[in-house]
Amino acid sequence: GRVALRNGVDISGGAMVSHDAGISTSTTGPIPLINGQIYNSAPLKSDFTSGSVTTTIMLGSRVIPGKDNFGLISYRDWQGNWNELQVRTNAELSVGQLTKRNSDGWFFASPPQNADSNKESLTKGLYLQAPNNKHANIYHHDHVKYNELVINVGNGGRNSWFVFKEDGYAVTGGGWNSSSDVRMKTDITQIAGALDKLANIGGYTYLKQGVPEAGVIAQEVESVLPQSVTQTELKLNDGSVLKDARGININGVVALLVEALKEERSLRDAEREAFEARLVALEKAIVNA
Repeated sequence: GRVALRNGVDISGGAMVSHDAGISTSTTGPIPLINGQIYNSAPLKSDFTSGSVTTTIMLGSRVIPGKDNFGLISYRDWQGNWNELQVRTNAELSVGQLTKRNSDGWFFASPPQNADSNKESLTKGLYLQAPNNKHANIYHHDHVKYNELVINVGNGGRNSWFVFKEDGYAVTGGGWNSSSDVRMKTDITQIAGALDKLANIGGYTYLKQGVPEAGVIAQEVESVLPQSVTQTELKLNDGSVLKDARGININGVVALLVEALKEERSLRDAEREAFEARLVALEKAIVNA
């Protein structure tokens, strides 16, 4: 049967509710509710006390008519501060900060429910909102035949997209800039013998992991300008691993081209001066003949 305890009850030895009875609280608000007033349900509450300090966790709900409503997990910490987790409509969770302690786990975003595998779809990941409609978001774009990670940065009137594709390529409508301020640099030395160095580097067309490309070979660049080549472990599309895959900072190749062109110009200037001197001497010889 049902027992009613109108003025509450204190249980010091613990209590257990069996079967499917459950534990509940109930709060009845006025009709109508007053707009802007905060209404809280009677919470399920658990305290831990040591000396004069008590920590508390509560489970309840809150209604602010005309403004908001949500489920609530509230925790009063050792310093007396209240911390809230808010469960909202559409299964949304509002928190201050999430900390992942499982090093093997992921923050996981599932694809749209009932997504048609024959049509493109978006899996939304992270949305960062700032004042004045400024934002940045990250999402996965499934094009059916290929897929990509997209970073979108916008300010309400202008948007930019940075696209990272499954074949290892990255695309943007603007450009990729690397820092090159002289104030960041020390031990600046001009590249010497640039023409001779450039003669050891070829320009090629090739397939890189099956994709047509044109460019240079990192090992050739490394032989004459090792400062522009890095090594890292790289997993290829077929699952194999290159332990010391070479990468190129293309700025180094550009610097080599700049110095090679300057050397070539100096050679041409010297040749022109020699020809002009010979021409002057020849003209004098003709006049004096």
